Amino acid sequence: VLIERNFGKVRWVHPRAVYFDKTMKTECVDGHEGWNELEYSIEKWKDSHGIPTSDLVCTNDEVPSLPPSDESSVSMSDNDTTGRGVDSPLSSNDDGWWTSWIHKVRRSILWGIHGLSQVSARHPITTIVASIGMAMLLAGVGYMTNFYFESNEIAVWTPFGSASESHIQWIEANVSLLGPKDKNETTENSEHYLSFAFVCHTQGTNVNTEAHWKEIFHFAELLVSLCEDFDLRCKYKGVLSAWDSVDAALLDADPLKTFDAYAHPSSPFIGKGLWNETGSIVSAQALAFGMTALGPPSKHRALAQKVIDATQDLSSVARTNLSSDSLIFEVAIGSFFADEVVRSVMIDIRFVIAVFVAMSALTCIVFFQRDPVKSRALLGFGAVFSVLLALISTYGLMFCIGVPMTAITQILPFVVFGVGLDDAFIIRGSYLKSDPSLSINDRIRETMDDIGISIFITTATSAVAFALGAMTRIPGIQWLCLYGCPAIMFDFLFQITFFIACLALDEKRLLNGRLDCCFCRKAKLDKVRYTDEVGSVCTSDEPMDRQSRRYCGSLSIFRWNFDSVLEYIFRPIPRATLLLLALVYTCFSIYNVTNLTTGFDFRGFLPHDSFFHGFYDSINNYFGKALLAGYVYFRDVDHSDAMVRQEMAHYIDEIVESIDAPFNSTCWVTYFEDFVEATGDYMKDLPFEEQINLFLSVPEANEHFGGRFAWSDDGTILFSECILGLAVQLNDTDQQLSLFHNIQEVTRLQPINDGSTDSHFFLHEPDVFPLAEVLDLVMHELYMTTVTTIAAVTLLAFLMIPHWSAAFLILPIVTAVYIQVLGTMQLAGLTVNAITVICSVLTVGLIVDYVMHILIHYFELDGTRQERAMATLRSIGASVFLGGFSTFVGIVFMAFCSTYVFYAFFTVFFIVVIVGLVNGMIFLPLLLSLVGPQKVRPASKAVRDSGIESITDGSSESDGVNFSS
Repeated sequence: VLIERNFGKVRWVHPRAVYFDKTMKTECVDGHEGWNELEYSIEKWKDSHGIPTSDLVCTNDEVPSLPPSDESSVSMSDNDTTGRGVDSPLSSNDDGWWTSWIHKVRRSILWGIHGLSQVSARHPITTIVASIGMAMLLAGVGYMTNFYFESNEIAVWTPFGSASESHIQWIEANVSLLGPKDKNETTENSEHYLSFAFVCHTQGTNVNTEAHWKEIFHFAELLVSLCEDFDLRCKYKGVLSAWDSVDAALLDADPLKTFDAYAHPSSPFIGKGLWNETGSIVSAQALAFGMTALGPPSKHRALAQKVIDATQDLSSVARTNLSSDSLIFEVAIGSFFADEVVRSVMIDIRFVIAVFVAMSALTCIVFFQRDPVKSRALLGFGAVFSVLLALISTYGLMFCIGVPMTAITQILPFVVFGVGLDDAFIIRGSYLKSDPSLSINDRIRETMDDIGISIFITTATSAVAFALGAMTRIPGIQWLCLYGCPAIMFDFLFQITFFIACLALDEKRLLNGRLDCCFCRKAKLDKVRYTDEVGSVCTSDEPMDRQSRRYCGSLSIFRWNFDSVLEYIFRPIPRATLLLLALVYTCFSIYNVTNLTTGFDFRGFLPHDSFFHGFYDSINNYFGKALLAGYVYFRDVDHSDAMVRQEMAHYIDEIVESIDAPFNSTCWVTYFEDFVEATGDYMKDLPFEEQINLFLSVPEANEHFGGRFAWSDDGTILFSECILGLAVQLNDTDQQLSLFHNIQEVTRLQPINDGSTDSHFFLHEPDVFPLAEVLDLVMHELYMTTVTTIAAVTLLAFLMIPHWSAAFLILPIVTAVYIQVLGTMQLAGLTVNAITVICSVLTVGLIVDYVMHILIHYFELDGTRQERAMATLRSIGASVFLGGFSTFVGIVFMAFCSTYVFYAFFTVFFIVVIVGLVNGMIFLPLLLSLVGPQKVRPASKAVRDSGIESITDGSSESDGVNFSS
């Protein structure tokens, strides 16, 4: 490599000589940069192998026109990207078959990287146009074909293969069969309806006053008028059931007395009520009631919006009133939950635009210099645009495949913008270190030789982390990982093509003396120097060696007093102190990890200003538990069998007993058996078909249960439905899990379910049960994701880094950093849930980025452990730091998004950036300076056979090293 850069193209490598065509003006004299660098490198190599130091001789003797006939000589083809012969002193064969095999793999990867980057550098305009065209084509085709946004959070989070998924699929396929036996008959249950839930309170004071009841009645009258405006019928439940109608309530002269006759301590509609010794209600801090609007679904949305507006108008007036006695109304509409999730997505789109602008500003600032020609701000914008193309291509590809987009996939731009620019910073930093006397294509080739494998490995580890995350059973996580894996790979592809093309164009602009952001104009400069703004070494016109160029390629703000800091922290006492602190914090984090708990509030998907928050806060504050409807289904059984009906009633009783439910169920089985028993022997002797027909002929029974049966054409019952009231604490995940487990256990123990793959009797609650199954699964998912991802990353490092010790360094380091992240998450108050499982998938990929670049560069350097560790930080420390800082800038906007979910993502990623950078740039180099592997390479077989003195001065008996033109 050194010979080709400074002298000419290497043609043949011989055990005792290297033959090349001398085409450059570099002289073989002491003091010249190229000669000094070559001489220094060979001396270092000889010292590491115990070869006596001797002079290097350069002669102008004529050499044969053909390579030596020695069988060990090697011809160098133009496709050899290493610049090394198979048996040269620098050959990978020196390290054994395993290292040799790894070098072959790396050369194959580097060959592909060189191919793409060289084509992009030679044809930059074509590459840029093709990249943009491909991204836009994918996005257009995907959007026009299979684009789908899944706003139903239950579908997003219900685990694959779970009982809830099976129940939901069956219910969606069969619920339309429920209805009256006479298809022309209409019942409340068979009509399309929209349910509203209301809570009224006075922020902690008594609402059971005559004045407040009048307010409630007038509000109900307003709701009735809204229903009439849309030709819908509205019915009330809850506390308003004490009156026959709203009109009757308005005419009631003593509403307190009427309500007292209705109220009882077990009522779920009275919040924090007090009763006196005689059983009369004294006060209540909140009251709840419901409304059902019956009619065409096309009118439901308009009515719901009117009700929401009316409720919020009344509540805003009450909240602005200084009097604490003002009545506040809260509303919840179950079918509008998905609409609120979609609204949060639309609100947060502006932050995706903001992160693009912020990242563009950051890269432009980093690439900017005061010199209008040497500044590369426009190139910085090109780096950000390459990440944008990766995102567009990813969304287009996933749309084409049919992977749905969700509210969670909206975090992808923040993550990819934050992580994706790391490669651009590293490419740019390495390019600035390359030899400025070379052509653009050769500098890009040298850049890829320097960092190509490094960025490939970090890309591969991040992609593997996403790919393993896609194996989860939770749909939302799987879909996000399916988006993330190609996004990382697309980003790598566009960095070595689109960004390289932009870099080549920018370099041509610089060589032509054109201005940075106004490249159509030329600057009046006599000379364009490859110099940096800071440091006499970097501003000097004298030729620089490789180490100086590495140093000058670092960021000025990072380089300021950096050497003095390095010298200090690598002293024995500071180094021991810092490593001890790392060990102590790791142990402390292990303790914190043992205290991690599961928990999640489903309101985290809602915008901060959603009307749902006020309703659920009122439920938690005044009622403690919410009354949710659990749907019991009896399917694939003979309803006419009295024993089966007895098992149905027993199943209901066991569920009520197991969950300590204070609310009566409305199941047709109980009422039907009571009806048959009450009518005497005559009814008992009738066939079941006649019994059920007589039961449903009673108006009250038909109104409540007529739509709870699915009838076949011959009049038999296919399946039936019952409703059971479930008391659920919305802010207590332990209670929700206990409720779910108790019902699952009761269902499993039913004799009729024994041996059946699909339960004949089951209870499904559509809001809490799917999320309970997620919470039941997340701890296992966290363990499995962590173990498999870290193992895969370790294996990849073992296969890609040419030293067996790499895996034994990666495994403990990544594990320790990951434990520190989890422990810090526990300190921040986060719990284990689906969101933190997603973060754990991404965390390993981010940690590896901070660790892998440092390790790879450490293995590639020569010197003592401490020299290599310090040189690694000088070489790539600035780029790694800048990559971490860009990740922070990319994710910081998530802290301002409208949902708690995004804030949780921000918290986790902020922890990852801080912990990852501190470990990658401080603790890891300090550790390597103590226990890092020594770089000792044995001499090749060809060199040993030819004698140690084969590379000597001209006075030896050997032919010496003949560098000839």
